[in-house]
Amino acid sequence: MNLNGYILAGGHSSRFGSNKALARINGKSFIEQCALTLRPFCKSVSISGRKKEYAHLNMEQIPDLISDIGPLGGLYSCLKASDTDMNLFLTCDMPYLTSEILRPLTNTETERDACIYIENNINAHPFPGIYNKSILPVIEEQILNNDFRLKSLLSKIQVESIIIDQAFKTNFSNINYRDQLDHF
Repeated sequence: MNLNGYILAGGHSSRFGSNKALARINGKSFIEQCALTLRPFCKSVSISGRKKEYAHLNMEQIPDLISDIGPLGGLYSCLKASDTDMNLFLTCDMPYLTSEILRPLTNTETERDACIYIENNINAHPFPGIYNKSILPVIEEQILNNDFRLKSLLSKIQVESIIIDQAFKTNFSNINYRDQLDHF
């Protein structure tokens, strides 16, 4: 599958207390770890969000076309900038994801609009996820209606779902608070 990779890192990290994309585990920042996880599958890896703190990473930074609408804004901006139909997205606050965990996602050949993980056939995880550029009109309609929820987007498009292997459940954890780092 021909993929571009994107790391959503444009948020304010207010709960974390500083830019969590630059927090470190195992000697690497979260964002560096995410880039390493994406590279085996993607022809290019870019950062969704533009911050001067990311300049040293030597990755393209894609600014939000619409500010302060959360992950939907990053998804929208990156899909607009992408030169591939299918695009793989991670959030910068999931540093425990590995290439091994992403492999089933990237190996799934689908005609659907997106491919994501689900937990217990109920809880959808929009990220990591593969999204087709063809969903741009759906996102634009949501933006016009001031509906910035990813759950709404997933209900309006065709989604292929992969059940999370319970052995990797904790790898899908988001790090939103500094003290969460102590629990892994």
